[in-house]
Amino acid sequence: MKKILLLLSSLLFFGVSLEAAEFRRMGQDYRALAMGNTGIVTASNSNALYYNPAAMALITDYWFDFPSMESSYNGDGLPLSSSLIPSELGDIIQSISGYAVPDGWALSTATVGQRDTFFTNYANTTPYVKYALGLNAMFNIQTKGTTMGFNRAVEFTHDMTVNATTLDYYGKKDLVHQGGFSLPIGLGQLVIGGAWRYVERTELTATGVTSASAFPKLMADGVTGSGVGYDIGFLWRTASKMRIVWGGVYRAPIVLSGGLDPIPEEAALGMGIVHNWDSMNLTLAIDYRDLTNQLSTNSSRKLHMGAEFGFFPFSDNQAFYTLRYGYNQGLWSQGVEASMGKGLILGLTRYQESNGVDASPQGRMAYYFNIGF
Repeated sequence: MKKILLLLSSLLFFGVSLEAAEFRRMGQDYRALAMGNTGIVTASNSNALYYNPAAMALITDYWFDFPSMESSYNGDGLPLSSSLIPSELGDIIQSISGYAVPDGWALSTATVGQRDTFFTNYANTTPYVKYALGLNAMFNIQTKGTTMGFNRAVEFTHDMTVNATTLDYYGKKDLVHQGGFSLPIGLGQLVIGGAWRYVERTELTATGVTSASAFPKLMADGVTGSGVGYDIGFLWRTASKMRIVWGGVYRAPIVLSGGLDPIPEEAALGMGIVHNWDSMNLTLAIDYRDLTNQLSTNSSRKLHMGAEFGFFPFSDNQAFYTLRYGYNQGLWSQGVEASMGKGLILGLTRYQESNGVDASPQGRMAYYFNIGF
């Protein structure tokens, strides 16, 4: 046990020598992002289905979120973090999304002079914003780990590069429905899980947009497609006091209609250590993802590590105050959370991410707010 803890600690504190970049992933969870985007064996909240359906066995009672809200942005996208902040850029995002702009103007309908002002004000910036709204339900049927779960979520991503006179834009909307189960075998040391997922995606890429151009709208001008996929996962829970857990998942590719690129398959393995004291919960995790080289052949890009410290716990999975720390493909992440049980969860996550092999990592912030029981 001491050797395993030493190995995890060494990797967490000395792994920074690696260099890497993140890729666009659907349904990244705020807790997992703070822990280096781990979760194959440690996803113990209502977003477990995005990482490994077998991990729902770690939810020992029930979990409802209605709603689950998350907003993520980079420094240039700060004005977009709240619709309560009036800004040219905020109006533009609302326009792209297809929503009405109540008290402002949208670039799609602005005069050329107003569009010139936009390029002047935001030249040489890369605004990024992502926001999601979801409903989650997890039902534990048997304490050994028989659990059923359902998610319905919508996620918008807007990613821009503003040059002196032109704008490049990538946007997508994902509507996701998924359901799954975890099922213990025998005494519950082995848990298997399965999930079904339906994705409806609208995607738009526009390059070289100028002040004289009609600005595109994601929902009006984007291409829409849909597809179905499935996940199969497992956990192997040891009987040690420190609760060492091993696991893996295979996520089948989702072929999307409409000529959209498919969502690639993923195979991943994970190991975690969970220990509970009277005053603190400790979780350590290592994931090794993309085993089938769908995104990269660089082994450093596949490594994810994280740690979570929950102070004054009121269950195996929740505490009144939680600190998280992670290492995501060579990039650091941190998070803090305050919780009043499942009824109210507030938190923020700081992480770094880039959307391709050659793109430079950006510092990003995610706020989340969950109401449930």
